[in-house]
Amino acid sequence: MSTWSVAFERTVYSAGNHQQEYAPLDAILGLPEGKFSFVVQDFAQMLGVDLAWAKDREVLERLLGIKLPVSSLEDMNRKMADSVSRRPAAERRTATSVSLRQARVGGDG
Repeated sequence: MSTWSVAFERTVYSAGNHQQEYAPLDAILGLPEGKFSFVVQDFAQMLGVDLAWAKDREVLERLLGIKLPVSSLEDMNRKMADSVSRRPAAERRTATSVSLRQARVGGDG
């Protein structure tokens, strides 16, 4: 089994003290913002649901061979949580009850 790697040089623009960064190549390729791939983010979130962050980090290291600081896992989780819709609870209940009614009507056929 052979292994290979591909290296790219890319330009990263930043404002201030690296607080905001923009990499045009990343945007063109559809890569996630930040340092970690979608695969790493997905694994971290799945493991983080049931495990403490330190154990999450240990499992990621064993599975993927990468070492992530606990603080990076916490930041990743925080950023992903920020992207979740902040609809009021009443609005969420209404949407769920409508979906359930539609499912029952469609299933009675």
